[in-house]
Amino acid sequence: MSNSQRKGKIFQKQVLQIASQRLGLQFREEYPVLIGNPPQSHKFDVVDADQSVIIECKCYSWRSGNKVPSAKISTLNEAALYMQNISQNTNARKIIVMSREMNSTSHETLAEYYVRLYGHLLGNIEVWEVDMKTGNLQRLKP
Repeated sequence: MSNSQRKGKIFQKQVLQIASQRLGLQFREEYPVLIGNPPQSHKFDVVDADQSVIIECKCYSWRSGNKVPSAKISTLNEAALYMQNISQNTNARKIIVMSREMNSTSHETLAEYYVRLYGHLLGNIEVWEVDMKTGNLQRLKP
């Protein structure tokens, strides 16, 4: 397992704990949910028992020189597309949780940047930002 995968797993477990406390639900990691038509199984990072809350965790940071991580943004858009096409429980609460990563030049977090540029594509998907050092959670969208 690479260092970035390890960091992502740690973040995912932290999100699971925060979501459990905040929402008062029991969650499972890497749980399959049906998406698309015809439906196919896709594993989401954190899902509650009745699939009423589905969470995707993204522990991304800015590239060196405070540059936009373009490939990571594409992966965020892909996660949003999967969430928009959940076929099992279409009323599920859908949440993308990102780690708080500040751009030292623009003073904008990566999550703020993503919502500002791509918020129009998210529909009813919520975006949360978690500070891994403090555990503080901020809801950015909607």
